[in-house]
Amino acid sequence: MFVKRFISAVILLAFAAIALVTGGDFLLAASAVVAIGGTYEILKVDSLHKTPLGAVSYIAAAGYYVMLYLAVLISFVYQTRELPYGNWFVWLIIIGASGSDTFAYLTGMLIGRHHFSELSPKKTIEGCVGGVLGTAVLALVYSFFLPEGVDTLFGVNVHILLLICGAVCSIVSQIGDLAASAIKRNYGIKDYSNLIPGHGGIMDRFDSILFTAPLVYY
Repeated sequence: MFVKRFISAVILLAFAAIALVTGGDFLLAASAVVAIGGTYEILKVDSLHKTPLGAVSYIAAAGYYVMLYLAVLISFVYQTRELPYGNWFVWLIIIGASGSDTFAYLTGMLIGRHHFSELSPKKTIEGCVGGVLGTAVLALVYSFFLPEGVDTLFGVNVHILLLICGAVCSIVSQIGDLAASAIKRNYGIKDYSNLIPGHGGIMDRFDSILFTAPLVYY
């Protein structure tokens, strides 16, 4: 199981890295694929994925991305990537989501003792705190790699800004994870799908990003 999860994680990370570095139409297309796949999984939870409502939802999700060069708001990952220095800031979305998951998991595995929530039986208070602190430090370390001129965008110390951003992203990421777990628990399912070996579906893997992306953008 661990090997399967590790291989899937490496492939996902490589795909995400290519999309974020490339930006532009490729990132737009990748975002559309994730959005439509996630829409399918959410609808499938309540057996709506093969209904007329499901078809309308797929068309609406696809149409949203097709119309982006016209007048529709763009996805937050794409918006962040297109900001000044967006090729740097977009990585905060990954740091806030994946970094939080990693540090929370490691801390919980090593010193986790106090159960956190029935929505996610494996989560511990120690793991949640470790996720916040670890992500904050990771974002702080990342801030030292940012190019000169970023400070002038905000008028504040960018190292302190990213430290705070990392901590808040972790909190929001964990809320997103619990929200996705609540939906699965209410419908009595373990994963949204089996699309990603060892991880479940798109919503199982990208639920945190849905919350951290808007936060990083704003």
